[in-house]
Amino acid sequence: MKLRIARAVVAFLSLALSLTPLAVAQTSAQTASALPRLVRFGGTVKDLNGNPLTGVVGITFALYSEKTGGTPLWLETQNATADSTGHYTVLLGSTKPDGLPAELFTSEQARWVGVQVSGQPEQPRVLLVSAPYALKAGDAETIGGLPPSAFVLAAPVAIGSPAGSGTAETVPPPAATDVTTTGGTLNFLPIFSGAATIIDSAVFQTGSGTTAKVGINTTTPATALDVKGSATVRGTLSLPATGVATVAAGKISQPLNLVASSFDKTSSTAVNQTFRWQAEPAANDTTSPSGTLNLLYGLGTAAPGETGLKVSSKGVVTFATGQTFPGTGDGSVTSVATGLGLKGGPITKTGTLTIDTTVVPQLAVANTFHGNQTITGNLSDTGNISATGSIRGSTASFTANNLTQVLNVTQNNTAGSADAIVATTAGGTGVSGTSTGGDGLLGVSDSYIGVWGQSNTDIGVEGVVEFSGGVAGVQGVNRATSITGLGFADAGIWGDTGISAAFGVLGTSDDGNSLFGKNNTVNHETLYAENDSGFVSGQTPVAARFAGAGASTYCYIPRDLADNGTGDLICTGTKSAAVPVTGNRMVRLYAVEAADNWFEDAGSGRLSNGGAVIRFDSTFSQTINPNVEYHIFLTPKGECEGLYVSNESADGFEVHELRGGHSNIAFDYRIMARRKGFESVRMQDVTGDFAQMKAESDALATRLAAGRQAEKARPKVHIPAPPRP
Repeated sequence: MKLRIARAVVAFLSLALSLTPLAVAQTSAQTASALPRLVRFGGTVKDLNGNPLTGVVGITFALYSEKTGGTPLWLETQNATADSTGHYTVLLGSTKPDGLPAELFTSEQARWVGVQVSGQPEQPRVLLVSAPYALKAGDAETIGGLPPSAFVLAAPVAIGSPAGSGTAETVPPPAATDVTTTGGTLNFLPIFSGAATIIDSAVFQTGSGTTAKVGINTTTPATALDVKGSATVRGTLSLPATGVATVAAGKISQPLNLVASSFDKTSSTAVNQTFRWQAEPAANDTTSPSGTLNLLYGLGTAAPGETGLKVSSKGVVTFATGQTFPGTGDGSVTSVATGLGLKGGPITKTGTLTIDTTVVPQLAVANTFHGNQTITGNLSDTGNISATGSIRGSTASFTANNLTQVLNVTQNNTAGSADAIVATTAGGTGVSGTSTGGDGLLGVSDSYIGVWGQSNTDIGVEGVVEFSGGVAGVQGVNRATSITGLGFADAGIWGDTGISAAFGVLGTSDDGNSLFGKNNTVNHETLYAENDSGFVSGQTPVAARFAGAGASTYCYIPRDLADNGTGDLICTGTKSAAVPVTGNRMVRLYAVEAADNWFEDAGSGRLSNGGAVIRFDSTFSQTINPNVEYHIFLTPKGECEGLYVSNESADGFEVHELRGGHSNIAFDYRIMARRKGFESVRMQDVTGDFAQMKAESDALATRLAAGRQAEKARPKVHIPAPPRP
């Protein structure tokens, strides 16, 4: 909290005393001691946000002999009442039986008041001043700063006075014992080393009030109490709760920290290992509230967190996750019974189990299976697989063309399983589907890939349709709602290649469309293209390319070297919009091209007494960089002296009439501002990109021509088509 001292007024009120005979010195001393040693002091209290504090506020007041530094000569804490503006008034010394000590003001030295609001550091000190003549009037009670009784001579002892003579015998006061010290040390608490001598103790204090720290056998206490050495507590050591529980939450206990230090080889520093025990509430705001004793751990400067180890109020231990126990204990196995396919049990302590070969098949031995068999994993073979019924499985994988089942081959896939058919070959066609009246190859999957074909030298999947009925050579259907692990694996047909300049999916046509895409949802693209390759010096990766029928007619979407994807569309021709006009005609309107990346906006305004302020549209200002040069074009819509622009800023600009005119005409304006992120891009050279694309296109044309000739010469293999699932 901030504290602003409004004023500081001292008014020591005292009675004007006359010099009186020593016989009445005692009475004078009593009168002087009855004077109130109080100082009226006022100020204002505010919080860190500058808002006044109201109500009762705890404040510690201290008197110093210096403006800064030093230790307090006197201090007290009061509960001051602040009004609605934060102002308060207190009487310093009102919490002490004798008020302010008079000796604080007899040295004729300045006194400074330090004010500290509870929980905050002490504010800059304020010089304490007096009301005129008030302190001098108080000094009239004394002679040279001492009360008159200090100058009364002790009466001599009457020697030889006859007893009972009626004369009172005068007895001298007992002699005072002087206390001596060899010299104290700043901030050490003193201790009597004898009846009249004082030396430094082992207790050292820094700071004062709420910032005070006391050390025993240490002059650098780190906390409110810092003990260097052993400690013995002959009683209960209590760590009370940090507060009182409420309906909303319970309160933990004060913690007990145990800190070790270990050396970190990586950082070459010592790292604290802090273990903390603390009691925590459990079942708060229930009919059976309870608590647990929890172990926490913190590494380095991190606050300790829960380890999971705790003890309940009934002594039940909850162990941390991953806790294991050595030995056998109560977990020993006492008996093993036999199950399906096993013989020899039950076994108690010792014995041997054997496999029942009449139930369990054996490896490296011919086995005969009866009934329907189900394989949920991969089926691989190095020889022939023969069956008189259907072969069904989530995956059938063959290393050669050894499938001799001739009645029915059906690969059905269930949701969540792998591929319906996987065929891998090192020298031929992985999967070949040929049809004269239906689907050449059909793969259906509810969660993954319908058909997967991989070949190192030829075609992974080939589908050929030999009639014009419009049925697909390869049909892939994916019914998955969520696919993870393969990026864009949720595809009806997946094509992939790891060969340079090869095609993941290739579509060619002699008299039709090479590729056809149709989308029935507004949430996904009909055509999506992305380039995730790394950057090569001198080349720009291309996400998508569209080539015309010319030698160098292209449109392409590059990846920008700065941000890995700008969404730019670069074309050798024009970018146009087709707009309908009368006569059922469509005309082309051409996009404006510029040497810089400009965004434009337009609007209208009106002068008021010859001036107007135009603010940028808040959304438009997010797309441009108004902190660099932009251009404003004005069109007045009436008679005036002319218009000009001034005070261009990142928020907008001002429009004024020339020659100090004061008209109120309307006007239009147009803004040209640089696109954010493209401020310095101007006529970027893309010569190398188009040369690269032309070379690739030429090579592609040559490869496609050779591919068509090879496809015509390929022999067609006809196999029976499987029934549609």
